[in-house]
Amino acid sequence: MSASGDETYPSPHSASRANDGQNDGLADPFDDSEFRGILVSRFLAVIADFLILTVLIVSAWLLLGVLGFLTFGLAWLALQLVTPVVFFGYFTLTLGGEHSATPGMRFQGIHAETWDRRAPGLVQAFVQTVLFYLTVSILTPLILLVALFNRRRRCLHDYLSGMVYVRNRELI
Repeated sequence: MSASGDETYPSPHSASRANDGQNDGLADPFDDSEFRGILVSRFLAVIADFLILTVLIVSAWLLLGVLGFLTFGLAWLALQLVTPVVFFGYFTLTLGGEHSATPGMRFQGIHAETWDRRAPGLVQAFVQTVLFYLTVSILTPLILLVALFNRRRRCLHDYLSGMVYVRNRELI
């Protein structure tokens, strides 16, 4: 901590910023400009990602369908695994990857960070993906209610996985 009481929180995606000195050095490292319109951007990003996933899954099914004929039906055994492997692989590798964002999120100018402004790793990205799948499957419309009643627009699976979605700093 510096003499003025400010503490710096580094981010892999933006320039360092100073703490406002509140909460005994545990102040919120985010400012509100990073969350403007984030819920709409996330919604549009999910639609784009699901369109990309649809193309990937249909392509994999077609490939395995052809390979099934060439392998006398052996490749058809893998058809059951295509959707979950592509779904979990897509979100885990992109959220836990270099940009901390899926292609849909990058298109919308947002990315994921942990609460302490770090890029999420592959394990945290996988946990986020599993929690997203579970909460959407069980509580479909209700997960959005959580996002409507907090200023960070975080969904239930965001809280449970410790992730925050923010605007890219250069776009603010």
